[in-house]
Amino acid sequence: MINFAIRVASQQGIGHLMRMKWLAHSLTQRDCQVIFILDECEQESWQHIKDVAEQIYFIDTQQSDYSQHSDAFFSNEILAKHQCQQLIIDSYQLGIEYEQAIDKQVNITVFDDLAREHFCHQLFDMKWCGQRTDERYQGKLADECQRYLGPTFALLAPDYRSHNLISKSRGVSSEQTFDQTFKQNASKSHCLLISLGGGGDLSLVEPFICHLLKRQSALKINLVVGPQVINLQSVERIAAEHTNLTLINQPKSLLPYYEEADLFVGALGTSLYELAACQLPAITFSIAKNQENDILALEDLGHYFHLDSYNAAQGEKLAALTQLVLEQLPRVKTLRKSAKLTLDGCGAERLADILLAPKSAQQELARDHAKQLQAQVENTNEQAATDCGKEYLTEKIAIRQVEDQDINRYLNARNLPVNAQRMTINEEIPRLSHYHWWFTTERVSYLLSENGQDRLYIWDSKQQINGQEYLYGGWFTVAGEVPFNLAMLALKWQLSRSRAESTATWLAVIHKQNKFVNLLNQYMGFEETTCERAIAATKVLFPCATTTQFNYVSLACKDIRL
Repeated sequence: MINFAIRVASQQGIGHLMRMKWLAHSLTQRDCQVIFILDECEQESWQHIKDVAEQIYFIDTQQSDYSQHSDAFFSNEILAKHQCQQLIIDSYQLGIEYEQAIDKQVNITVFDDLAREHFCHQLFDMKWCGQRTDERYQGKLADECQRYLGPTFALLAPDYRSHNLISKSRGVSSEQTFDQTFKQNASKSHCLLISLGGGGDLSLVEPFICHLLKRQSALKINLVVGPQVINLQSVERIAAEHTNLTLINQPKSLLPYYEEADLFVGALGTSLYELAACQLPAITFSIAKNQENDILALEDLGHYFHLDSYNAAQGEKLAALTQLVLEQLPRVKTLRKSAKLTLDGCGAERLADILLAPKSAQQELARDHAKQLQAQVENTNEQAATDCGKEYLTEKIAIRQVEDQDINRYLNARNLPVNAQRMTINEEIPRLSHYHWWFTTERVSYLLSENGQDRLYIWDSKQQINGQEYLYGGWFTVAGEVPFNLAMLALKWQLSRSRAESTATWLAVIHKQNKFVNLLNQYMGFEETTCERAIAATKVLFPCATTTQFNYVSLACKDIRL
């Protein structure tokens, strides 16, 4: 029998304790004994692991003489007492100093997602960072340390295994049109799940819930109350007045609530992987450093709506976005199903097999899992690279209409300094505002690519002002500057399309310092706007564009000459 000890910082969140529980569960299923070493914590936290722990020890990390060395000394005593051959560490407070002080006869496995330096035999990090995933620990681990990286190793409860999930259909039925599903969705009573994880300050979501209930009084809301939450009274008052707000007190599993919900709103922790396994649409935000994520990496897991930070003052805006997403669930469900990486819920079993494998086999297992992950990403990249919906302007240059999958890349490009400084509003647009705009705009946007590389976005919109129809638009680069001929080709395509489809007049404002675009539009036939009606319309369309900073130009579709 192999004995394991798990040193987990139970003060850093219930999610860490629970993921170690599921690993311990898999190990005990393989006839191993597991000892837990925890920080001093409330019974509400450690009672979750009683059924998988042979014994539980506590270390008082608040003592004045506490250090990583004293922690390691106590851990070594426990390891020797129980003849533990393996030590598993899941703690942000403990690092290389602690690891180097552990008995050299003990095999050390570390769980981390902060890309820190470690002294261990195996390292697991389930965080996905796209192409940078493999680079995160370069120079931070010994050469002989085996690295197992990516969401393949997400530790979830056994109920999340794909062959056990009997989840409701979250997509559009094959027998229904998108429009039929949308209409059904608009009249359907929805269920929202809110969670800050095992802890968190519930006053953070109080304004959000209040504004949401004002907007959708019939919306069913389940709010998870973890064992380490604070300011519970702030939401208890709301629940006392609204019977459709239910407080879920320390649930053993969130799976039944995920399956009931149409949308999740809350902190991004372990929920990221649970949501991916359930394919539940979500709006998330970060409330801790370990919850910081690259939005484009989250997209690979089918998660497109994440805020890098959130505060209570944003409650009204978040409520407005939540209402929009619930009204347009078919679009959001389609995004969720576009994930490049899928979770099968078998991370704990996979990990237990690795830990119990001979050392000679572990290196091969690490390579196999890395290859499988890479193959999964490359396969979806190949599917995404098809010519579906593309119009080729030349042999190498193509254009397509922007889709919901472009939502974050579109904002990233717009916020580039090279673009923002030339716009009427040159401040960086927050992601929360952008998401709201995305679901309400009538703008039609297109993405131009060259040799398969995205180069620029070009957009246009139509509006009637005082009985006159006007077109207005713009373009911005994906990364860095673009050559004159590429921008001219995109503008020619846009004007050619409008000449064939519209009798409106184009209106535009161009920053006076932007010689490139001034020259380009002049070349395409735009002239200074002199008509008073057109000038007035320009001010309506571009209220922040003053004549001291911007040139007003126009071009009637009937006068377009290409």
